[in-house]
Amino acid sequence: MCTKDEDASAMVYHPDRFTRKQAMPPITLRLVQDKGSVKLMSGESHRIRKQLFLSLMTPDRIRHIGELAADQWLRYIRKWEHMDQVVLHHEVEGLFCQVVFA
Repeated sequence: MCTKDEDASAMVYHPDRFTRKQAMPPITLRLVQDKGSVKLMSGESHRIRKQLFLSLMTPDRIRHIGELAADQWLRYIRKWEHMDQVVLHHEVEGLFCQVVFA
């Protein structure tokens, strides 16, 4: 059976269809997260936390964070022009931290 588009998303995102229990391999949990991590939340606590974040994702907020990111990219590019070497991974971490903190 194959499905796509709205049918597929309705099947996958049905709230009781899948569980998050043991969704993250234990080695990943130890390397990236930790026991008690938000990634391990499931059920009602997961739905509440997800809704909290989704409530922030209005078109105006998304546009605003895009503007903040564009401003930071321009600032960082001007900084990089005066550097002998740029470690992009580290620089972009700092860039996105500035966006999120703003």
